Amino acid sequence: MLKVQVLGCWAPYPRADQACSGYLLSVGGKNILLDLGHGAFGKLIKVFDYLKLDAVFISHLHMDHCADLSCLRHALLGSRRLGKIDENWRLLLLMPTEPQRNFEIFRDYDDVFEIIPMDSFKKGQNIINTSGVDIDVFPVNHPIPTYGIRVVEKETGKKFVYSSDTAYMEKLIDFAKDADIFLCEVSLLEKDSQYMDKGHLTTGLAAKLAEKARVKMLVLTHFWPEYDLKKVAHEARKAFSGLLEMAEQFKIYSC
Repeated sequence: MLKVQVLGCWAPYPRADQACSGYLLSVGGKNILLDLGHGAFGKLIKVFDYLKLDAVFISHLHMDHCADLSCLRHALLGSRRLGKIDENWRLLLLMPTEPQRNFEIFRDYDDVFEIIPMDSFKKGQNIINTSGVDIDVFPVNHPIPTYGIRVVEKETGKKFVYSSDTAYMEKLIDFAKDADIFLCEVSLLEKDSQYMDKGHLTTGLAAKLAEKARVKMLVLTHFWPEYDLKKVAHEARKAFSGLLEMAEQFKIYSC
């Protein structure tokens, strides 16, 4: 079974007692953390033992997607000090290294992470030490280098795709094609479409992508905290005929 649990779904700051982007993907017996924005680490440790993580994927270096890497680092350092993990053990961390000024914040995190630069990752690279899962990353359209991820469980053929933050791009239709779960950003209501130059999707465009890609389940996320999410869902429903879900803290989506 492939499943993803939401830790946080807000941007660029969370609602009270909530968190920015963070998702726990479980597939092929492995656990991959997708992004870790403001507040997401606190949500993670409420539902999962971070020492059981197999890898961390950071889509881009905006803080609402990576700020809590600092929390995870210190938790791992603490676990090492307590003898819970070996001195030489490192958790795999797949992340962009640009913009350089942003990456400088995380450069020294190699004391607990094995940092794999996103631009050096090759399709099919077995970063989580299992032959049962195919992982592919792909660049999307955002003001700084940003990547989506596609994960396929070989035994079942189940496919999960995460768009990260992106403006509309036709190539994303191919990446998401026939996905069982498409976790897609939707930062803007249609009335705010003038802000699309920031590299984000409106409700209509996110739904249009999902419809063209024939995804089975569309899970919308990356919500502006001041929006009425009923309006977000209503606008998306106009263009998408499949199963539509709104990301919700701690909710699990599976296939």
